[in-house]
Amino acid sequence: MLAAGFVAIWLPYVTAVGLQERFHVGGAAGPLLMVVALFMAWPVSRWLATGGRAGTFGLAWRRSTILVIGGGLAAMVLARLAAGWIAIGAGIATFDSAGSGDPLAGFVLALAMGAIPALAEDVLTRGFPLFAARSTWPAAALIALSAAMYALNHVWRLDWGITEQQRLFCMGLAYAAAAWRARSLWAAFALHLGWNAGSALVPLDISGTEAFRIETAILHLILAAAVMLLPPRLVGASECNRDA
Repeated sequence: MLAAGFVAIWLPYVTAVGLQERFHVGGAAGPLLMVVALFMAWPVSRWLATGGRAGTFGLAWRRSTILVIGGGLAAMVLARLAAGWIAIGAGIATFDSAGSGDPLAGFVLALAMGAIPALAEDVLTRGFPLFAARSTWPAAALIALSAAMYALNHVWRLDWGITEQQRLFCMGLAYAAAAWRARSLWAAFALHLGWNAGSALVPLDISGTEAFRIETAILHLILAAAVMLLPPRLVGASECNRDA
């Protein structure tokens, strides 16, 4: 059942990404399929029936959820800004003034447009292994599995080279660690969306692609370690444990 539920969401998701990134860029079919992928999580969660419909993928809404999302977004936007300025200082990127426009408006638009694909991917690569499977594996093994699923889920980037796969795996570690630590998928969603949307605040013209990928990987490894060291009360985990 778990595998069938995963495929039911993954097929429209991966097709949507393929259309948007390679086969029908700018067309409406890709975004529509992405919405379908996300909404498929509802019947799948009912079908799996673990931890309540929202709790199946760690999406239960609690009193701390707003703080988790807000804190995660703020932290990740700051991390993205730091990554941009480090890259500029290292000479592997320059500020793209031509694409800057209104950074705040671009950021808000990126948040709005990126929310659905980010949440759909979080359900697939973190909701299933960390919450829906109800696995008794150690936390480190589950986080590593989730990170591997996240990297492999970028099937249309498998030909981008090893540094891209390393970058994706390290990003997956950070986001899965946040979800596990907070016992909520909303924590991973906030970091994932914050990183993606934060690029609108400091648009870059990247000349050292490989170096920037390595920098991104290192920053996410640091973030993963920091998240795991946070006291549970700061990420809402204590409340989640009481409600479980």
